[in-house]
Amino acid sequence: MEALDKKSRPAHPRAKANPLSALTFAWTLPIFWSGIKREMEEHDLYEPLTEHSSGPLGDKFARLWEEEVQRASGKRKPSLLRVILRAYAARCMLYGFVLLVMECGIRIQQPRMMGSFIGYFGQEIREEMRLQLTALRDQVANDFNSTDKIAQPVFLGKLVEFYSPGNTMKPQEAYMYAAAVVACSALNVFVVHPYMMAILHMGMKFRVACCSLIYRKSLRLSKTALGETTVGQVVNLLSNDVNRFDVAIIFLHYLWIGPLATVIITYFMWVEISWAAVVGVGFMLAFIPLQAYLGKRTSVLRLKTALRTDERVRLMNEILSGIQVIKMYTWEKPFADLVAKARKREIKQIRATSYIRGVLTSFIMFTTRICLFCSILAYVLAYNVISAKQVFVVTSFYNILRQTMTVFFPQGIAQVAEATISIKRLQNFMLYEDTSKPVPGLAEIQTSTKPKERRKAEAEDKVKAQYVETKQSTETAEPTKEEEAKGNGNATLAPLEAGEEDEQELAARVEDDARGVRLKHATAKWIHTHPENT
Repeated sequence: MEALDKKSRPAHPRAKANPLSALTFAWTLPIFWSGIKREMEEHDLYEPLTEHSSGPLGDKFARLWEEEVQRASGKRKPSLLRVILRAYAARCMLYGFVLLVMECGIRIQQPRMMGSFIGYFGQEIREEMRLQLTALRDQVANDFNSTDKIAQPVFLGKLVEFYSPGNTMKPQEAYMYAAAVVACSALNVFVVHPYMMAILHMGMKFRVACCSLIYRKSLRLSKTALGETTVGQVVNLLSNDVNRFDVAIIFLHYLWIGPLATVIITYFMWVEISWAAVVGVGFMLAFIPLQAYLGKRTSVLRLKTALRTDERVRLMNEILSGIQVIKMYTWEKPFADLVAKARKREIKQIRATSYIRGVLTSFIMFTTRICLFCSILAYVLAYNVISAKQVFVVTSFYNILRQTMTVFFPQGIAQVAEATISIKRLQNFMLYEDTSKPVPGLAEIQTSTKPKERRKAEAEDKVKAQYVETKQSTETAEPTKEEEAKGNGNATLAPLEAGEEDEQELAARVEDDARGVRLKHATAKWIHTHPENT
């Protein structure tokens, strides 16, 4: 009934937005303008994008899962991760390449350009402007062609050098380095925000598709599988496990971009302060094994937390199912104690996970600062005179490593580990036994790769063909007295209508019986596991 009463909503503006509008998010301006003039209401909501609808995403993942099951066919265990990779591996790699250009190109050149610029003031202009501008243009062009987030410190370093005593840099050169710094910042904005929007959309697609798979699978479970799983487990999968995709996808690429950016930044710092750069970077790398161990520990605690949550939700579902009996026998206190104990066991695992996350987050505060101190101290103890340009450039490089290696890299280890556990739980649920016989009247139980419109059209064509065939047979055949009394052949349509009604009635009865089986199963399991409370 809800599907029939579905309200039509305006089309999503992102569907027809041009590339410039998508890059600058100009298509969102009407939303903000409407919110400024009046309060937002329900009819202001847009229709979801076609690529975000659960129907197409569920059909795609269902088809890939069936192919994965057929490919495995006893040789190995079907993998849900393979299904996800087959669906979006190419696009995910493309997004990773965009992030690589941003992190290992543009950002690192800006400090170098700034370092060259700072050395300008206090100088006398002695070099020929035209020759230096020509050489500068070639250098900047080479920098942009070879690197692009790593490029940012490079430009900043050049700007800092512009202010150093004894430098012969022209003002025009300094202006070009300053323009390069601004260009790096602009590219950072125009690349990072669309990338984050695209990667979040991909995580949402994973979540929606997996929810559709779980729903379809739950309708096709056999009686044996229903005895092995619980309603609480399904609810936990839909409400908790699938949400890991939204977060894990953000930090996924930093697991390989982080170490690569560290190598490139170490080279540029070697150019500035020689071997002292290795001292600070080595101190930072010493924490990576600890971060990896804590990430692995997080995945173990995540699995334990999920099991405790399944147990608590199952317990609450059974209590709510038998709440009348509990109230009648005044068993509120014993059952409240059971719920409190289950929740306490769950909170214990959540607390341990929170402690580990706190330790991983604390690396953000002190790691890069200690690394910077170690690098500068080692450089000065080697009887070197450090300049403002060197300090500024090295500090900028460590700030980039701070975001990449002490924020996103540890979070990537923890979040990807949790997402891996969630994928395994979803995979185990998808491997439960299906019902051997299709349920009449419930075509949606069967996993289908056809759109609903096509199935509806095929059903209408079939009914029309049966009607035409019946009408032709009644016109050519001689009617009997009974047929004339019943309406001259119209009674032949009655069995069809009755069949449709019987099918709908059978479908409703099957659904009611299934609910009754689950209720009886939960009650019997409760009595068996808690005989002292009966």
